[in-house]
Amino acid sequence: MDSKEFQQQYDTGERIFFKIDLRGSNLSGINLSDVEFDSADLTGANLREANLSNANLRLAKLSQSDLRGTDLSKANLTKADLREALYDEKTKFPDKFDLVAANLQLAPKTPIIPHVRDVPTPDVLTPDVPSPPNSGSTTKLTIKKRPTLKRNIKISKKYLIPVIAAILALVAVIVVANLLPQSLMEDKISPSNSPLTFNPRISSGDKVLIENEEGVRKSFKLLKQAGVKAIAEAKYNEAISYLDGAIQESRNSPESLIYLNNAKIGKKQAETIAVVAPIGSDLKGALEILRGVASAQYESNQQIGTTPIKVLIVNDDDKEEVGKQVALALVEAPEVLGVVGHWASQVSLAAKDIYNSGKLVAISPISTAVRLSNSSSYFFRTVPSDSVAAKALADYMVTKLNKKQAAVFFNSQSTYSQSLKNEFIEALSQKGGEVSSDNTFDLYDPGFTAKRRVEQAIQQGAEVILLAPNRGSLDKALVVAQANEKRLPLLGGDGIYGDTTLQDGGAVLEGMIVAIAWHVDGTLTSADFRNLSIQCWGTGDVNWRTAMSYDAAKALITAIQRQSQPTRTGTQQVLSSTDFFTKGASGTIQFESSGDRRNPPLQLVKVVKAKVPTTGYYFAPVK
Repeated sequence: MDSKEFQQQYDTGERIFFKIDLRGSNLSGINLSDVEFDSADLTGANLREANLSNANLRLAKLSQSDLRGTDLSKANLTKADLREALYDEKTKFPDKFDLVAANLQLAPKTPIIPHVRDVPTPDVLTPDVPSPPNSGSTTKLTIKKRPTLKRNIKISKKYLIPVIAAILALVAVIVVANLLPQSLMEDKISPSNSPLTFNPRISSGDKVLIENEEGVRKSFKLLKQAGVKAIAEAKYNEAISYLDGAIQESRNSPESLIYLNNAKIGKKQAETIAVVAPIGSDLKGALEILRGVASAQYESNQQIGTTPIKVLIVNDDDKEEVGKQVALALVEAPEVLGVVGHWASQVSLAAKDIYNSGKLVAISPISTAVRLSNSSSYFFRTVPSDSVAAKALADYMVTKLNKKQAAVFFNSQSTYSQSLKNEFIEALSQKGGEVSSDNTFDLYDPGFTAKRRVEQAIQQGAEVILLAPNRGSLDKALVVAQANEKRLPLLGGDGIYGDTTLQDGGAVLEGMIVAIAWHVDGTLTSADFRNLSIQCWGTGDVNWRTAMSYDAAKALITAIQRQSQPTRTGTQQVLSSTDFFTKGASGTIQFESSGDRRNPPLQLVKVVKAKVPTTGYYFAPVK
């Protein structure tokens, strides 16, 4: 990019120029106060008297550049190369900037040259033509103005008709070009002509769906936005540079990694899948799902000889009506061969018939309600159903705690919560235990009071409390734990698992047993998946939702790649085959005819107090 093109982009509002090459460019006197020149090459550039007061010049190459009179007063010069750059007494550097260590060169003072006033050039003096001899006249000097050139252009009649015809032909070409379909134009503005491009809830990288990620700097947001803008304009090489820079700023951003993976595909042939996450209602949960899918996409696209996988990110807000809307949009997009999602069981139940009618596979990593078993030939899940979790909790209560009477706190408005409650009551009954009808308490009840209900449960013979909230009623469940004051042992479903529980619950939860699908320190963890997580996120410490999402994406990608010409029905047939299997984060992935996972993973974890010098609490696998 030359300096003229750079100035044009800057003047139109562009601010991020990651790794831009402006070696030797003339940028003197320009106001670039908020420019992002991260890793830019400005070697030998003329930046004299430029305003770079708040510029980000991290890792920028500025050696031998002209910085005389340049304002760098608040610029980020971290690890910038300023060797032999020219500066003077008017150059403004950040406070405590070490000029000696930077190895700059002080410019010699320039002698002052007096200003010479320009003298206007007079009109030409020419003599009049002298009079003939003996005429008695004398020669005169007169001022003659330069004559004005006037040119009359006439077109012969024989050329008039061809000229008019040529003009009309040119106009016709312009009109036809503007009426051509977008798909026939050489330079596409959008990376896809699919209607999904215009859906605000769906993005392949052409729009940002996660606006606010915690703990990120402004430079990360700017780089990510620039990458998305480049993808929307089909400038994939620029997008790769920007998104790679964003990931260097924040390793833990799955949306950025998915968009980077898509940008690397560019215009090459790819197979497309979608991942549906509750971005608008549960951002932490959404990021957990996206990390699993991003890891599987990254792993697959590194393989040589396979068709790359493109991923669409979809936000359903974890709402039934929205879930149905996005399911319909995905069904109507023929390029989509499968879906990872949804989160809540009731949303999966609401969307499953739409996927079934469109012959589009959906694999849920989170939905555990028993009602989803055998509900559709196009619905699968990698997470164990509530029946599996309930049996494990009931068995632990009877065999390890030696208790038989339990109280259950649940949310009647959550399909998952009701499912876990019902399955636990059934499983405990088979073990010889009981949950009396008076010892089931609805967290959704407007008159619910935690302290009163806990006291009532104890008076009615409860020996153990099962907390079965969904994410929306988690806060009330934690109040129940506080009211219990560690008097009765606590059990919990996977909805209670998370950092919020540990932070808000603290000491009152110590010793609680929770049933989840997988734990990074459990016996089922694949070493390959742990290493992949470190490669993608800088840490192997991911949770069960990320692992189950990875397994869902891995199963879907494997089914697609086992077909010579992938189709939706072909993907369903591969997944349903009795000889289908692939390796996931939690061991072998296979499916029953019900859509449930064969030999599903399950891990009981316990809330444990951290040892000195660390503080707080964490979930540890029950050995």
